[in-house]
Formats: sequence, structure tokens, C-alpha cells
Amino acid sequence: MRVEVGDLLTNDAEALVRPLNAQLDPISAVGQRIEDAMGPEVGERIQQMGDFPVGGAFITPAGELSARFIIHVVVQSAEEPTTGNGVRRALVNGCRRAEEWGIGSLALPLVGVTPGALDPVEAASLMVAALEEGQAPEDVRLIAASEFEKEAFERALAKAGTVGVEEDDE
Repeated sequence: MRVEVGDLLTNDAEALVRPLNAQLDPISAVGQRIEDAMGPEVGERIQQMGDFPVGGAFITPAGELSARFIIHVVVQSAEEPTTGNGVRRALVNGCRRAEEWGIGSLALPLVGVTPGALDPVEAASLMVAALEEGQAPEDVRLIAASEFEKEAFERALAKAGTVGVEEDDE
């Protein structure tokens, strides 16, 4: 696992992770940006799937994005707000989907940080543990959108015994 500072949408990983609610709507700005960039065909395909439980994960083609796939992870519902346990279950299941599809590289934003949910440091630590538990692909890129997110990811990796940071040239 390594931290990259930059834009998730332009990352060259094979798959991107996109956090959603149970109605399969984006719950963060980056999730909305992915939806806007993937194109209407993928969006229509997702909406036909119906609701998903918190902790669920599924894969779709990435549409017009540079990645090949999007791994959608459900981290909240009307009945279950975003919690560490919900994020952990969703990421572990997302890793399982990646393994089933033979995905070799995965890029993730900070998951679980929405108003009233997890703080960035807690979310980053939880993500690193969940990715290890879920046996994520060998090439995992934690995409920080700010210096604060970068520091949160770095702390989590240091605590787990792994450190790696790369600056995006854009």
C-alpha cells in the first residue's frame, strides 16, 4: 500500500473504489465525480440493480474513466449511518470482488468521511486494516486529495508497519 497525492479519476489503477449509500447514490464529492465521469450507460446499469445492504460491494465497468473497473462499496443506509464496521465490511467485500475478477491494482479515496461519520484519521486506520484483512491486491494506492488526508494515510500506514508516499506530477 502506498499514498499518492492527486486525483483519483486520473489514476492509472485497474480499478477505482467508489463509496455509495444503500440506494447506490454517491455519498461524497469524489463519488459524485466518478459518477459524472463514468458516463450514463454505467449509471443506468447501477440504478437497475436496486438497493444493496451496508457492507455490500459490486463491480461494474468504468465506462469513460481511465480505469477498467469501478468497485462500488456500500457504507451507509437510511437505517445504518456510516460506521467503522460498515466501512470495514464494505472494503473487505470490495477486496473479495477484486480478487474474484483478478484485479491487480486498486485506487481508493478516503472512505467513510462524511459529515457526522468517521474522522479522517480514524477512517484511514480502519481502511488500512480492512484492506489487509480483505487481502487487497498487491498494488493498492490510497489517493489523498489534500495534505491532511495524506498525513492521515501516512499515520495509518506507519501504525500498520508500511510507509509509502508518491506525489502526483499534475
